[in-house]
Amino acid sequence: MKHFTLPASALLLLIVAIFILPGTASYSRTPNLSCSELLVNGDTEQNEGWNIPLTPITAQYSTEQAHSGNRSIRIGIVNAPNLFAYSSARQQVTVPSTTVTITLRFWLYPVATSAQMALPAPVLAQQPAGGDAQYLLVLDENLNVLEVLLWTLENSQAWQEYTFDLDAYAGETIWLHFGVYNDGADGVTGMYLDDVSLLGCEPLPQPGQVYLPLISNGEAEAGPLLIDGDWASQVIGHPQSQTIYALTPNGLYRSDDNAATWALTGSLPPVSHTILLAPGEPAVLYGGEGFPCLKGGEDRPLWKSVDSGQTWSELSAGLNLEPLAVHPDDSQRVYARGCDGPYLTTDGGASWQLQGDELFGTYEARFAAPVFADDWKTVYLGGVTEGGGGSIISSQDGGVNWALVTPLKPAPWAITAMPSDPLPPNEIYFAEPNALWGTHDGGATWYTSTAGLEGVIYDPGAPISQTYGLLSLTVSPGADWLLGTVSGLYRNVNPAIEAWSKITGHVWQDDSITALLRRLNEPQQIFVTTPAGVYIYQREDEN
Repeated sequence: MKHFTLPASALLLLIVAIFILPGTASYSRTPNLSCSELLVNGDTEQNEGWNIPLTPITAQYSTEQAHSGNRSIRIGIVNAPNLFAYSSARQQVTVPSTTVTITLRFWLYPVATSAQMALPAPVLAQQPAGGDAQYLLVLDENLNVLEVLLWTLENSQAWQEYTFDLDAYAGETIWLHFGVYNDGADGVTGMYLDDVSLLGCEPLPQPGQVYLPLISNGEAEAGPLLIDGDWASQVIGHPQSQTIYALTPNGLYRSDDNAATWALTGSLPPVSHTILLAPGEPAVLYGGEGFPCLKGGEDRPLWKSVDSGQTWSELSAGLNLEPLAVHPDDSQRVYARGCDGPYLTTDGGASWQLQGDELFGTYEARFAAPVFADDWKTVYLGGVTEGGGGSIISSQDGGVNWALVTPLKPAPWAITAMPSDPLPPNEIYFAEPNALWGTHDGGATWYTSTAGLEGVIYDPGAPISQTYGLLSLTVSPGADWLLGTVSGLYRNVNPAIEAWSKITGHVWQDDSITALLRRLNEPQQIFVTTPAGVYIYQREDEN
């Protein structure tokens, strides 16, 4: 999960304050700025720019109301029967890192016949317990909630202007997500959106401007994993497999001796988003990114290799599916996600069976943790709602029936990490922006763990520039938990009662840890994936 930081703009402001504006203590927003519009079709007069997810109440361009021009975007329910549904319109924008002021301005025309507003911010990212809401979110590239800008319920039936300062998102790619939630009871809620502007301003070149060099502290540490002269960008493995694959700009490599030696097995795969190996037959690989259910777009193929990535074939029956888990002993059994729920194949992808449930109309399956201990009879899925909530959905009969096992109040936010490590059938662990969650009884009771993570979990009272995120998780039964965060790696031997401690003394200690791989045959060797590459963390000096 990518979160907001301000390295470039912060340095720029420091330079301006020291060298351009001597004798002043703050930077003026008005002089010497070049401003440009960052949004497309902000006046909503064209059919472009805006992404409108397909939901039970799909937003649409409308001529019923307009602040200016001939139309706006209608979101939610205005003149239609009540229905439990989300409705939204959003736009993705990449803000230049040199931007020093970012101003969001828009007009809303709210309509509501309901009187009960849903749970107040910042808990909107859970499934609301009841009530309706009109809201605006800032999402990251993966549609995780970064900030709640607006959370209200109004019926003024008049145009109202809103303005927000988004300076903290310089250098980021974000979604501006305008949405309405209807709980299906006690009245309806909707709104019209028009004249949306995101104005970014950058400083004009200044004569005599001085740039400070970056100064190294002189310390050095082994760099990321280097194979045939190229850095590995990701590793592909499984806790129960000795085989590891690594992806580099030169192609796909395989190692069967704990990364001591590598052999090139093929050129770059047709997809790199998600690649899984079959632990019991490591020459078998599945790859696919799945259909972007909430964004829409073109079809996405699902691929398979049976020769370690030398050749790939498209699985036509798996169109738009993303592989989530391969059975440790049977390479033919694979779980994948679709927009309408989880899919299971028992014949290596030649055919797929939807294991549907009405829960998957609300929750999109993003993670799968079938339990190896009972041969996948117990299956846990990590789900995410259109509004950014999270859930664990469980099956005790191999996917025939499903049930929600996380609470609705307080509910987790969008799940960001869920390990596939071998665990007993009743143990579940996952991370979300507020905490690590765990249960020892299949979800009957839950605990949350936050002690020691104060600098990397969501804090509603923190400045907007706070960087937070729990991004990856690995659990080793009888050993410890490792949690990759937006700022380093944390360890815990018992998160139910103990505090987390940060692992330091490594060049990646403050980096974003986006993935972790630990294998049962070599538990002290951890593959740590960062934006700079993959590091091998050898824990010879730790218990």
